[in-house]
Amino acid sequence: MANLVAASIIYLLAVAGGYLNANRWIIIAILTFAVVVVAAVGMTYAMTVAGRGNRRQAIVGAVLLFLVMAGANWVIFFIRMWSR
Repeated sequence: MANLVAASIIYLLAVAGGYLNANRWIIIAILTFAVVVVAAVGMTYAMTVAGRGNRRQAIVGAVLLFLVMAGANWVIFFIRMWSR
């Protein structure tokens, strides 16, 4: 859980930084992919080592993390659209 929270915070900071850059969509895409991969590997590893849960749960967790991040991305996008 702490892993998920930390990854989400890092992602939001990265998105905020990315919006200041001209190539923000490329940066956001790379960071999203990187964070999701790291989170998926981290969750799978942690669950395997802990001996509780399984790979399927880790994959579901990674998918949920991705959806949360995509949602945060859209929220920021709409806030920027309406603030103009």
